[in-house]
Amino acid sequence: MIKAKMGTTLILGLSDENLRRLKNDEPIKFNMKEVGFGDIDVFIFNGKDEQSMKQMMNKSIHPYKTIIKDDNAPHN
Repeated sequence: MIKAKMGTTLILGLSDENLRRLKNDEPIKFNMKEVGFGDIDVFIFNGKDEQSMKQMMNKSIHPYKTIIKDDNAPHN
C-alpha cells in the first residue's frame, strides 16, 4: 500500500495484493499520523455488498463505539 499526503488530501494506493487480502476479509489498518495527519486510525475493508460489509463490521469493530454511514440508506 502506498500512503501519501498532499495538503489536506490523503492518497492511498492499493496493490493487487492489497485487493486480494481485502477480498479475503483481511482488512487494512493504519494510523493517519504515519502520513502527517492527526492521530486517527483508518480501517479499509471490502465486501460483496453493503449488508455483508455491515455484518463484517459488527464482527471486526466495536458496534457501540462506531458510527456507520451507509450512503444507500434513506436515513443515516
